[in-house]
Amino acid sequence: MVRRGAHRGRRWLPVVGVLSVAVALPAADAAGAFSSQDINNANKFSAGTVQMESTTSGSVNCFSTGSGSGGTVSANNTQCTGTPMPTGELTTSTVLSASSTIASVGTVSPTSGTIALLSCGVAKVADSSSSANTGLVYGGITYGTGFTSPVHSAFTSSGITLSGASGTYVGTITSLTSPSTFTIAGWVKTSSTTGGGFIGFSNVQPDTGSSSQDRMLWVEPSGLVAFGVQSGSNLAQLVSTATVNNGAWHFVAAQFSSSGLKLDVDGSTTTSTTITSATSYTGYWHLGWAGESSWTNPGTNQYLNGALFGWTVFGTVLSSTNLSNLDNAASLSSYTSTITGLSPTAEWLLSDAGTTAYTGTIPVLGTNQICQRVLIDIQDTQNSVSNCVYPAGAGVCASTPPSTALLSSFTSSSGSLSSSAPFTLLLRMDLGTASVAGVTGLHLLADFAFSISHGSWTAEVTYPASSLQL
Repeated sequence: MVRRGAHRGRRWLPVVGVLSVAVALPAADAAGAFSSQDINNANKFSAGTVQMESTTSGSVNCFSTGSGSGGTVSANNTQCTGTPMPTGELTTSTVLSASSTIASVGTVSPTSGTIALLSCGVAKVADSSSSANTGLVYGGITYGTGFTSPVHSAFTSSGITLSGASGTYVGTITSLTSPSTFTIAGWVKTSSTTGGGFIGFSNVQPDTGSSSQDRMLWVEPSGLVAFGVQSGSNLAQLVSTATVNNGAWHFVAAQFSSSGLKLDVDGSTTTSTTITSATSYTGYWHLGWAGESSWTNPGTNQYLNGALFGWTVFGTVLSSTNLSNLDNAASLSSYTSTITGLSPTAEWLLSDAGTTAYTGTIPVLGTNQICQRVLIDIQDTQNSVSNCVYPAGAGVCASTPPSTALLSSFTSSSGSLSSSAPFTLLLRMDLGTASVAGVTGLHLLADFAFSISHGSWTAEVTYPASSLQL
């Protein structure tokens, strides 16, 4: 029996087998399918049978069986769809589980096993500019939102949809000095009458506890777009003449320099010379959130309920022709080539699929990566006798993995497993420390591998990479 269950921050994986068994997570592009196979070192299929049945929340997803008498793996490897991991955000009051059954025919005893946690991280949003200022996804964001330019229907792509829920946004990883001269441009679609930020700069990452925030765009409850830049205690705010909360795509561009503020919405321009210099501080860019609560007409929600596509930051004031070329681009290639030619300091198209994990340093966690916060223990059971394999100890493992159980790889050899009695291996993954403010909703993209073998034979069960929200 392979059973996976989870509640907030915890994950289990028991494995039962008689012959040698391997469990692995392949690359993300294999998501949605898993396979089972019995092979020897000559890459031949076993005469035995490996079966797997997967159920999630009581529903059977898939049944896979493979058998043969010496054929090649490619001819006997049976694949089926279905994801055995629970999906959605896990809470302490909701338990989602999935189970699989493995049965194998064999006469040799498994004698060694290898377990490895391969990689984990959070889903990332790519910055296509030379700055490579990656954005990390916080909260519930939907990828693949269709974009079609209202000017040229041949200009299509995809962006992201944000729910407007607190803590839902994209935050960048690189701390940088706020630009003194800049242009921000991109596309937005919303029907919000409660406000919501498109993009903004803040001195902290994540979205709470900031003492400085400006260089931001948001939609006022009326549907007008507001652009705010701070100079000392002066909050300079420029408002559009056009509304954008009609559920259609709109092109928005904001500029600041020694000439003041300029705001362009679908080609309609407003300007202001209230200030000609801005407060300088270090911070991060945010998409889908702007800390405008102290400004005029901020609305009741600082998080955008809507969609974004193709947002870019330039370190210069673009000409009216440049803005028109972006607004009236006839295709995705012309839009991106125009951006490239203007040397952006950041370019988030937001056309990511949400399947690429970021495994570097996360600002809110300092040097503590997500992988370094997941504790692991391993327990095997045979003939009702349990042994804590990692961390090593007699009997069952403790109810919670100890704080020192940070595992990147592990190899164990054992000659005690018999040829006739099934055994159970339990892998348990537990969040070592509570989620800090602002990181609830990060995706745990954990790859793991389990193998156990005897002689020249290996039986294998392969799982896809799975996304789990903490």
